[in-house]
Amino acid sequence: MAELQDAVWSVAEAADETMKDERPETLPEFTEDDLLAFYEDVLSIPGQETLLSPKQHEPGTQTQQGVASVDELAKALEHQQLAAQQSRSEPSPLLATLQARLPQSKKSAQNLSPAEGMPDLNLLPTYKQVVHRLKQIVPEVVKTRSKNATVPVVIMTQSDWNLLVHTCVYHKDLDSAESVLDLMRLSGDVDIAELLADVMAVYANKGDVLNTERVLRRHLTDNPTDRQRDLHVKACLRSADPKTIPTSALQVLHRYESQNLPAPQKTYNRLIDRLFAIHSSTGTAQAWDLFAHMRYVAHPQPDARMYATMIRACGSAAEPERALDLFTEMTVDRRMLPTQAAYNAVIYACARAGSRSYVSQAFRLAREMLDTHRDARGIPAFVADGAIFAALLEGAKRIGDLQRARWILVELVAEVQKGQADLSVTEEMMMHVFHAYSAYKPPFRRSMALEVQGDGPAYQENPKPSAPVPSSPSSNTSSPPVKSAQTGSPAFTALPPQSRAEVIHEARILFSRILTDRAAGPSRPLHTVTLTPRLLSAYIGVHFSHAKLEDAAKLFDTLFDEHGVKCTPRILIEALERCAIAQKNERVCAMEFAERVWMRWEEMEMGGTVSLSPRLIERAHAAMIRVHALLRDVPRAMDALHVFVARYPPQIVRDSSGFPILLSRRTRLKGERPLVRLMSATELKDDTVPPFLGWTDLEILHHRCVAAGRHDAIKYIKWVCYAYRGSLKMRREKFLGIQEERWQARLREKREAIPVV
Repeated sequence: MAELQDAVWSVAEAADETMKDERPETLPEFTEDDLLAFYEDVLSIPGQETLLSPKQHEPGTQTQQGVASVDELAKALEHQQLAAQQSRSEPSPLLATLQARLPQSKKSAQNLSPAEGMPDLNLLPTYKQVVHRLKQIVPEVVKTRSKNATVPVVIMTQSDWNLLVHTCVYHKDLDSAESVLDLMRLSGDVDIAELLADVMAVYANKGDVLNTERVLRRHLTDNPTDRQRDLHVKACLRSADPKTIPTSALQVLHRYESQNLPAPQKTYNRLIDRLFAIHSSTGTAQAWDLFAHMRYVAHPQPDARMYATMIRACGSAAEPERALDLFTEMTVDRRMLPTQAAYNAVIYACARAGSRSYVSQAFRLAREMLDTHRDARGIPAFVADGAIFAALLEGAKRIGDLQRARWILVELVAEVQKGQADLSVTEEMMMHVFHAYSAYKPPFRRSMALEVQGDGPAYQENPKPSAPVPSSPSSNTSSPPVKSAQTGSPAFTALPPQSRAEVIHEARILFSRILTDRAAGPSRPLHTVTLTPRLLSAYIGVHFSHAKLEDAAKLFDTLFDEHGVKCTPRILIEALERCAIAQKNERVCAMEFAERVWMRWEEMEMGGTVSLSPRLIERAHAAMIRVHALLRDVPRAMDALHVFVARYPPQIVRDSSGFPILLSRRTRLKGERPLVRLMSATELKDDTVPPFLGWTDLEILHHRCVAAGRHDAIKYIKWVCYAYRGSLKMRREKFLGIQEERWQARLREKREAIPVV
């Protein structure tokens, strides 16, 4: 063993000596430019246009240069015979016919008067002159070919025909464009599929289904192409009411599927977008069913645009789990490169969830988007656009994180001041910022202040902020105060407001900064913020949450008239709900303020000038009943309850005429392939329920009636609650078809109970 071990060591030493001899003395050194050249291709990022489906040619985009080229086409057509004679020693009979035909047609057209039915070519546009001459040339060519099929004569090239059709479309002369298509089909030596789609696109954009189908039947000789099928469905979609489900477009889509000619994926995407835009439970369910149907029947692998659409829909429905699943399927399972729209959609879905875990996911995805996708030079593939900032601000406001909202606003203003293209501060972003101030809970409370006896300093009810809070937005908690570019004064302190008074003070200065920047013009970062009802509502919401009700009521009475903004029903409801939670020392002021607001609400509700949602009507009446109950005014509260029951009795809740109908009821397509669905009838929400009141709305009034000994009022409140609950139960049973099934079961039981004779 010892000898064997010595032999192994000797072999190892010999190998080391050999490696030392072969090893170079110095390793090659690479510069930064060499390393950049090595990894430039590896870390290259494809453009966003390659991640999406290519854009089709849209008609009507013919430039003036293309229109001017028609003059050259007309001259080339007029001198076609001369060029043919120069290129051939012996002209064919067809060329001789064309040579004799062209001058005669031009001369006869000039001699004939308009009364004889022949237009004056000199008065027509150039493209119409070309069309008129082609109508005379093409039949002669076809006639000559029928006699001598070996004559290889080409009237115009494919590019010339394309130029002529595009020029007719540019001038919106679709009759001439269709005439050119007829001539092309008659000549038989060119392809008219794309040009036919260009003419169809003009009718489809206007929603003209009849002309779209007429052109398709007239010129189509084979199965329609993908673009032609897409335009056919698009015409049906444009002709439908935007607020209703486009049944005609869905029927055309399914008809193509039954013919084994499914429409392209962008057609499904367009239909799904329209269904989600209806903002109803039926439209949402139909959109998800169509997505599952598309993956089973036509396109099993969605593209990046379709993924972004469905993930965005998850954000509107507050379904972050489904959004993350779709994003993981796209990027991990299918290894697709994420797009800007996909990142925006998944960040928006996580931010709208309202929980801290999902909001943290939104910020993590934003960092991943900006940091991980970089090329060799460090240039990011994605930029933080307005949708990203708006989504992150919404996530911060939903968890009441004012620190993070102030920091995002500072970063947004900094990017705007740098001049980043397509980025500006919008009223939606500022609305989220004011909502963050409303949801923020300052750490300081009045109960935390120590009582000072003797000659000590008294407690100030409205203390001033510890540091000035000018109008520029916030900064991160770990960074020093942000300096204003104009004055050099601190914009926001590193710490958020520590008391309610500081919150109000900072919100007022921020709102005044918006007004100042709007008056200053484009040189200021907040000049693009428009004063809309929801922005003013968010600003008043800060006062409703942190200021005295008396001060908030004064601001409410003057703010909208001062800025010329119309008050919306939702703003009135927020004011009534603030009065319904007033403290004991605010209840007298709350009653006066609520009566003024209620008068304006009655004008909207009874006037019929504004479309009111049933849920808004419930909130308004429930808030007013609670206001009367807080002041122990039981008679007026009962009167308000009687008024609501008289306007919206429980019987109307049972009415099933407005039930949402799930249209995709087919269970089979053709043969043995079932229709895959993601939404069932039991999961479909009924968003057409009329206004009603429940126990939570009348609980305070019930307690006041018990304390006052109003047994008649207690019985009436109990009847109202049970009546609305029973009506809702009956409505739900009708909606699900349970009542019919029970009736059938009872009928069978009765038949079985009859004795057999």
